[in-house]
Amino acid sequence: MSVRPSEIPGAGRGLFADRRWPRGATIIAMVQPDVRTDNDVPVEDCGLWISPTKFLHDASPAEPTWYLMNHSALRPNVRPELYSLKSNRRVTAHRPGMAVAIRFVALRPIDPGEELLYNYNEPDPAWAPV
Repeated sequence: MSVRPSEIPGAGRGLFADRRWPRGATIIAMVQPDVRTDNDVPVEDCGLWISPTKFLHDASPAEPTWYLMNHSALRPNVRPELYSLKSNRRVTAHRPGMAVAIRFVALRPIDPGEELLYNYNEPDPAWAPV
């Protein structure tokens, strides 16, 4: 994958495919997941909410590249998937004590040079037309 200016106006940097990915392929996964509650998440922190009160943060020492994936409600080509680190299977909910992480899976074949986009499920209507 490579980082370069996003094709979305005003989005800054984006993450782009350097090779072809088939539908269903795991594109990228969190390296060191850390489940936190909404009370421990600094405003500037990045990560994904996995429930109304639980946030999955990537605790790797370097900036994880998945942070650079931009939003698209109209043309997402990957989706985040919560999975169990023990079984490596997709899970639909986090339970206390469960070791989980996020991986991004291709929704369709992705060609080299395509920007990797996922739907943030953002309720703010300003995001909807992207």
